[in-house]
Amino acid sequence: SHVAASPPATDNSRPRRIAIMWLAATTVCWGATFPLMQLGMKGLDRVVGPGVDPVNVASIYLFWRFLLAAAMFPIIFPAAIRAIDRPTFFAGLRLAIPVVLGFILQLTGLQGTTPAISAFLTSTYVVFTPLIAWLVWRRLPSAGLGIGILLIAGGLSFWVVGGEEAGVRWGMSEW
Repeated sequence: SHVAASPPATDNSRPRRIAIMWLAATTVCWGATFPLMQLGMKGLDRVVGPGVDPVNVASIYLFWRFLLAAAMFPIIFPAAIRAIDRPTFFAGLRLAIPVVLGFILQLTGLQGTTPAISAFLTSTYVVFTPLIAWLVWRRLPSAGLGIGILLIAGGLSFWVVGGEEAGVRWGMSEW
């Protein structure tokens, strides 16, 4: 007897399509930030002049970027600003420290690699975060995340081991 496979169930509802559209738009915006940051850093490099430490250039760039964001946020989200209490403010301040350090490292590295490589390496946190959570809280990631971790680790190992032949180098900027 032959059993016909039914087509996969699809949900073509309007909210789902809108959600997918917003996810795609967010992905495009996120991806665009890498070449834009590189352009911003190169422009700032010309303004500050040669010989300035890349960490200092990255810090100046971040200062202006986040100052602009801090000035715009209350205009765009006034209710969110009014809702911030003292404990929330200081929790945000504590979280800002590793975020800023990560941005400085990323911007410093972006000066010596391509935006595509920087974006790829940055996106690996998506699969490595559950791995770190497993190490900290001893909860295994799902099978799907496990496969993702293996794929990313495999891709990175091909890059590190065989990248030179493919024209991809693994230098200080990629760390």
